[in-house]
Amino acid sequence: LFPYTTLFRSEIQCLLLLNDADRGALETLRSNCAPLLAAIKDQAAGLHLEVRFFNDEFEKSYPEIKSLIAQGRFRNVLFNLDQCGHSQITRDTVRDIMQLTGSAEIFYTFAIQALITFLHRRDPKQLAARVQHLGISADELSSFDRLMNNSTWLGEAERMVFETFRTCAPYVSPFSIHNPDGWRYWLIHLANNYRARQVYNN
Repeated sequence: LFPYTTLFRSEIQCLLLLNDADRGALETLRSNCAPLLAAIKDQAAGLHLEVRFFNDEFEKSYPEIKSLIAQGRFRNVLFNLDQCGHSQITRDTVRDIMQLTGSAEIFYTFAIQALITFLHRRDPKQLAARVQHLGISADELSSFDRLMNNSTWLGEAERMVFETFRTCAPYVSPFSIHNPDGWRYWLIHLANNYRARQVYNN
């Protein structure tokens, strides 16, 4: 879900981009959106909403999404990246999104427990493969391998993962979500504007 809007004289121009790699999920989304979009058209004359659907992995859809943003004159850009994992979106893409406009924001889910649980500290090749999309090298992780306690090592690895996200935007607000029926994950808000951060934190 990637809505972004711009305000012109009490009228709102909005482009809503919806992407899912699963065609069935996308078709369900399309059918669920149809009555809502019809109601908006009938009841909100000042809201000019254009909706586009993408059926691909986000990294493959992103160049076209980026191009659409570049073509518009949008004051606000918001990305909701719910990757249901930790490796579908690279750190470089997150950084690139934050450079699109001065108002860019990202809501980003990251399955930190799934990543950390399967980090094998004694297997350099596997370790490097697991963190490559985050721009972390196995050498960086092994730099604190002197720590004897495995849980302490995992804690340091988690801290290093978060530090990579802090390089992506001026304001990064992490929330650790402890799911009682599943694994812990992070909900991260990235913003270029302090006010956006304050509104989100409030």
